[in-house]
Amino acid sequence: MEYDNGTILTEETADPRPNGLQIYWASYKPQVAKTKSAYYPTNHPPWTTHQYVADTVLFTLIRVLRTGMGCADSINAHEVVTHPSLPEATAADKAEVDSCFVCLEPRERLDARTLESIVNGTGNDDLSVRESPVVVTCGDWSWVTDERKRSGWQSDQAGSLIRFRLKVNEEPTISLTYMASHASFGDFQVTFQPISKDNASMQPLMGCNDVAKFENQTLVPSKKLEGRRSKYSLWDTFVFPGKVDSNDHITNELMRKTLKKMQELRDIEYVDMYIKNTNYFGDRKRVKVQTITSC
Repeated sequence: MEYDNGTILTEETADPRPNGLQIYWASYKPQVAKTKSAYYPTNHPPWTTHQYVADTVLFTLIRVLRTGMGCADSINAHEVVTHPSLPEATAADKAEVDSCFVCLEPRERLDARTLESIVNGTGNDDLSVRESPVVVTCGDWSWVTDERKRSGWQSDQAGSLIRFRLKVNEEPTISLTYMASHASFGDFQVTFQPISKDNASMQPLMGCNDVAKFENQTLVPSKKLEGRRSKYSLWDTFVFPGKVDSNDHITNELMRKTLKKMQELRDIEYVDMYIKNTNYFGDRKRVKVQTITSC
């Protein structure tokens, strides 16, 4: 750090106070440098995230300053750095913050950065295939990565279908992280199929014969997501909420029908998420998925 007059401030050169104690970080400005431009996706963190961060940063800064100014002799600087405390209360109304759903312990997380597994189930509906977490049931889905470690399950062929098996609770909230880009990437459809505990290894896979059913919301309720962006190539995340309503009618209908089927079947242990590449026309034919999480 440095003084506002440009003098570099370190612990060793800090000016002493009359009582002999050093003054830490008094009248300072942080040393900062802009290394690259920033861009915020449309799926920006909600205000509650900002509130938690702001409260924690402010609480820690005040605690550090109190120590540096000698106002809290019982706390040493080393403790402040290595054992920061979190505030017990937030500046925002606690009831309002608690009303926002936060997933602290996911039931299942399939992440292409750590899970390279993918099974080709096209024309093969064996028991071992059905029980695999990631299965290609139609088309050209495959696991890919690059020098920047942007790993994911990717498809470039319209009509391709992939299935992800997720452990769930009674009212699951499922999030999907995918690539959105200004070039190459297009749209895809998502649907869910609840699986009971007793039927986990017996449920037949949806395959190429089922691809056309995605065009009929009665046969296969689904949600279309866009992988198109006007600028940049960035990961985006879409949440399918089970406990609260979304601001999207189609998403609400998809989750309502999924939860209704879960109640009818009972003893649900899994939900199969199917993703279909819907890019039959144009040059944006690519779909790439990185992470699926159930809470």
